[in-house]
Amino acid sequence: MWWMLVDHEKAITEALAADLGRHEFEALTSDLHGLKADILEHLNHVEEWAADEPVASAGFLMGTLGKARIRKEPLGVVLVIGAWNFPFLLTLQPVIAAITAGCCVIVKPSELSVASQNLMQDLVGRYLDPEAIRLVTGGPQETTKLLELKFNHIFFTGSTKVAKYVAAAAA
Repeated sequence: MWWMLVDHEKAITEALAADLGRHEFEALTSDLHGLKADILEHLNHVEEWAADEPVASAGFLMGTLGKARIRKEPLGVVLVIGAWNFPFLLTLQPVIAAITAGCCVIVKPSELSVASQNLMQDLVGRYLDPEAIRLVTGGPQETTKLLELKFNHIFFTGSTKVAKYVAAAAA
């Protein structure tokens, strides 16, 4: 994802300008630099975050002699429903976290930011592993269909009204 952002910085800032009227400087500082910082943070800490944790109070538990560990595993399949107002930042930040955690991801960018959605569809397909990450486009009907599926985790940023619907579907 790092190289996707670096290689297409200009196209991303242009998409944000087309969708939101966002100035290039704002797009660079609030969207792209934030994503790059997140990628570096995750790369620098992934081994630490993924490492087994010893259980200090395990004692003698079924013959373990204090060797009990908490082993971290991926949650499974994650759905990321992006926001219109920060279509790259608020969509790709949770994707970065899910990838770091070893999860497969379905990405649903906001249909309200058309240029960003179209660019993201092209870039995700070229830069990220299609066996682990898929991008779905469309409006409320497609999102409703997605929410009929079972996901292990859902990231959503948006209105309270839609959040209640997403939470009910996730329950």
